[in-house]
Amino acid sequence: MARIVKVLLGVVLVLGGVLGTASAASAAPGDCSSAGWVLRSGQVTNTSTGARVGVVATYANSCDQYWAQVKLDKALGEGQWANAFVDVYVDGVLAGRLTCASADGGNAEVSKGQTSCYTGYFTTYSYGVTFQSHAYAYNYPSRLFASGITAQRCSRLMCDN
Repeated sequence: MARIVKVLLGVVLVLGGVLGTASAASAAPGDCSSAGWVLRSGQVTNTSTGARVGVVATYANSCDQYWAQVKLDKALGEGQWANAFVDVYVDGVLAGRLTCASADGGNAEVSKGQTSCYTGYFTTYSYGVTFQSHAYAYNYPSRLFASGITAQRCSRLMCDN
């Protein structure tokens, strides 16, 4: 039953236009500021040592569009990649996830020589929709070496304290 509810909520989100596929870096509709501002951020840390390797952040702009970005402190090396995610919840139930994958409207995963990527954005005008950003970095062949998450879920231009 819970699976059916999740699927139905996901369909409602897509049909209702909550999840967008436009790029966060592309010009936002109307007079929106596509640059946006940070709602909440968290450190990305090495899973072995706890040392900071970057930051993950949830962004917003003036048109109720939201996205995530990971920024690493140094460029990735050979065989490394990273990705940011923004999870979207409707009334507390996970209803969708956007990543840096270009199919989601992002600019692709962080790869060798790069330091950042952003997800596609979604638009919501509902306080019942909350979201949280996180990031992971890997060594080949999929060994996690760093992760981070924003501490709280956010909803419409504000975050829980």
